[in-house]
Amino acid sequence: MDCKYTAYDRIIHITEKLPEDKITEAIGIIQEDSFQDLLDFCVEQNCFTQAQATTLYDFTIVFDSLDDNYHEFDRQKLLTLYDAIGIPEDMQAAI
Repeated sequence: MDCKYTAYDRIIHITEKLPEDKITEAIGIIQEDSFQDLLDFCVEQNCFTQAQATTLYDFTIVFDSLDDNYHEFDRQKLLTLYDAIGIPEDMQAAI
């Protein structure tokens, strides 16, 4: 039997949206800070647990340099996460 859903898919499905008054702060974190900072912020806002944040990180980062702070993201998974936490599509385009 083939598995149709990954752990990432399951977490995205149960992710809670950020409160409306926290969207601007989340966008600021996306623009100014790291992806891990965004995940930590979402944990603080009860979007998902710390363990789930670790899984989201592992599935979203496709390359992580050990020499510096360089990451490459799976763009589609990143946009799916933005949708799941409630960042409007029109604001995603500017990120």
